[in-house]
Amino acid sequence: MPVSILDAAPLGPGMGAASAIAATVQVGQFAEAAGYHRVWLAEHHAAPHNVCSQPAILIALVAARTSTIRVGSGGVMLPNHSPLSVAEQFHTLVAIHGARIDLGLGRAGGSDPRTLTALGRRPGADTDEGFTADLVELTGFLSGEWPEGHPSNGIRVSPSGPPPPMFLLGSSVRSARRAGQLGLDFAYARHLAPDAALQAADEYRAAYAAAGHARPGRLIMTIGVVCADTSEAADEAALRSGLIRLRAAGARAEGRTADSAELLDPRCTEAERAKVMHSYAASGFLIDDAEGVAAGLAELVDSTGADEIMLASAEFDAADRIRTLDAVAEGLAQRSAVPA
Repeated sequence: MPVSILDAAPLGPGMGAASAIAATVQVGQFAEAAGYHRVWLAEHHAAPHNVCSQPAILIALVAARTSTIRVGSGGVMLPNHSPLSVAEQFHTLVAIHGARIDLGLGRAGGSDPRTLTALGRRPGADTDEGFTADLVELTGFLSGEWPEGHPSNGIRVSPSGPPPPMFLLGSSVRSARRAGQLGLDFAYARHLAPDAALQAADEYRAAYAAAGHARPGRLIMTIGVVCADTSEAADEAALRSGLIRLRAAGARAEGRTADSAELLDPRCTEAERAKVMHSYAASGFLIDDAEGVAAGLAELVDSTGADEIMLASAEFDAADRIRTLDAVAEGLAQRSAVPA
């Protein structure tokens, strides 16, 4: 069972953008050494706690500092971009780094409406019809295979070359069904919508089978994870990161910016603790020791039939994310060593 990671280049209190990006590279290097299958970089804009507005640039940087792990987007939000521009970016990445580049695509904005307008998000591009049309056009640019009479047929993509594998990302049953109908591999964001995960998996498989595609579809389940030596230590690690987000959001609601001392203060009220841990529970996070997380991942695979698991972290510091990845890898190794 391949296990991968999703990274959003988190920007913690007191961190500069350069150090946050360096941390993402460090996490990718550790993931490669620990045997993880791929690392994907997210796309968020005007986000106070992330510096991943340009995933193609981060992909190039992580791929340049690694040699075997697959590197890709989790994902490029296609309505924010022209299909030709995305095709050029990823053809360039493949030309530089070869066949280990992935192209994951999503429809969500990754920001607020004003920011999306400033990005040049095209009217109607996020509708079912507009998004599907962009997917068809992007597929044509990547593969050179076009529907008959398509107006973009004949436009030259530079550089030319083999296309990267393409995945559709989503957090709804509707997006799962669309991926199956189109014959695309699908990554379901369970960390955003855990309650629909089983139905999404079933709908994806059913739609894929009904469409009669030649090759089997690949289903990736993304799940939030915090892991440590003990379940108590994992709870405390999750709490630290959750408090930062909770306090920062509270300060923004008051029209101010919280300083590092406020965000990092280890003291918290029971109400704060309860609110943070409830948010993790609502997102279906696995927060436990290595054995507990490994058991939870195995249960997720059994229930959804996923072909691959992708871990999303809640933590800011590279050391904390690496601790989680190391513990999960250890737990999975121990579990696979136990005879069935």
